[in-house]
Amino acid sequence: MFHKPSSIFVRVKAREILFDGLPIDCTGKDLGSKIICNVLKQRDDVFIPAGSGQYLFSIFGFRNGTIAPDRIRVLRGTKNYKDVGKVIELNGQKKLNVWSGDECNTFHGTDSTIFAPILTENEDLVTFLSESCRSFILHYSHKNKVKGINTFHYTADLGDMSTNPAEKCFCPTRKTCLTKNLFDVSKCVDIPIIVSLPHFLGSDEKYLKMVDGLHPNDVSNFAILNNDP
Repeated sequence: MFHKPSSIFVRVKAREILFDGLPIDCTGKDLGSKIICNVLKQRDDVFIPAGSGQYLFSIFGFRNGTIAPDRIRVLRGTKNYKDVGKVIELNGQKKLNVWSGDECNTFHGTDSTIFAPILTENEDLVTFLSESCRSFILHYSHKNKVKGINTFHYTADLGDMSTNPAEKCFCPTRKTCLTKNLFDVSKCVDIPIIVSLPHFLGSDEKYLKMVDGLHPNDVSNFAILNNDP
């Protein structure tokens, strides 16, 4: 399948295993290749045909150029302008059934395409991302101007399921909780993946010591138009 590699490890770029795909040869006649390839061929979500008996394996490549299949129902804010864009259903369901607790399965915030007007510095933004099966909080950071337009800037993180009682239901098991700014999306995307901020930004320093060349840089922020004149 891998043309007799010299090591059990395959050295590739992140984009190859995430999107472009790793080449896998399923033309082999040995029993092992046949068994494994027959199983993988049934996973058209990660196993992309690339010629006769040739395939590309990637985690998210099958989503490139596709339309999100999820149908999200939101409020229009006609009764309360603060509710504009608030998510109330996903694919006809009023709650998720992914996580171990109601708080984590509850929709909070908007779908991220719109937020309520007349925001103040004392308000955070909350948005639900169906790709991660959870809501995230954007914290107000500071005022600024972008090309002469007044803006509020917000920063986001992945929370801390190990210390925040409201996020305990995101823990992979009752006894195992990831630390700050780490989030296990395996139950959501059906692929064993843990996500972090770039270069483990804001995470426990022990992770930085495990990998050479990481340099967290807090440049991630979110700007939104200020309603003030």
